[in-house]
Amino acid sequence: MLTKELAIASYVDGQVLPDRLSRNKHAHYIDYAKEMCQVYRSGIGTMRKTLHQEIQKILEADPECPIRRVGAFCKLLDDRSEFDAGKPKTTAQLRQRVFRQAAALHPLVANVESVLDHMYLDVQDKIAQSENTTWQDLKQQLFSDIIEHHRLTKFNEPENDTDLLARYNVAQTQAALFDARQIVVEATGDWKAILRYAKLAQLMHRIEPIPSGYRITLDGPASILRGTHRYGFQ
Repeated sequence: MLTKELAIASYVDGQVLPDRLSRNKHAHYIDYAKEMCQVYRSGIGTMRKTLHQEIQKILEADPECPIRRVGAFCKLLDDRSEFDAGKPKTTAQLRQRVFRQAAALHPLVANVESVLDHMYLDVQDKIAQSENTTWQDLKQQLFSDIIEHHRLTKFNEPENDTDLLARYNVAQTQAALFDARQIVVEATGDWKAILRYAKLAQLMHRIEPIPSGYRITLDGPASILRGTHRYGFQ
């Protein structure tokens, strides 16, 4: 699910219209979806921020693509993925040791010009040796607990190329409902299915008959019930 910061909606004649990718106007997004999935498919071991940069490059081909849409696709792709989050406590201790050793050898320079200077490459090797590893491996571990530096370990691919786009449309609709006080559904067909899913999601609701079927009123996230902390997203 998208965060509120990634929601895109326009307001026309009193209506809230969530951002939606259509088959006609946005047909080129099918190719974008293939490319975006390929970035994650081939990106095992890559940092999250690098993956996001690649997604941005793909969507920059559409001059009408807002930055929030880029962030939304990154979030949806992340939701299908697993990342190595590192070990926060161990990594924080590693940073302290590395910075303490580097500070003791300050100043670090590329070219030694005085007896007080230290070649930064030599210092890197010395610190790496003290940690029984190489500088390249040490560099990867140094900030591995920061979310942007998490490395991709698994990507659960969508069943087909349009699944990602369909998920985007649904996610934007969900995000548009974050501030809803209530949602009213007038069901003329299979109203029992709607009611069944409302109960499964533990949504507080009311149902009343109307000439064409039933009207189902669902209490939204912004209803007064939110203040009791008894109601949340499922």
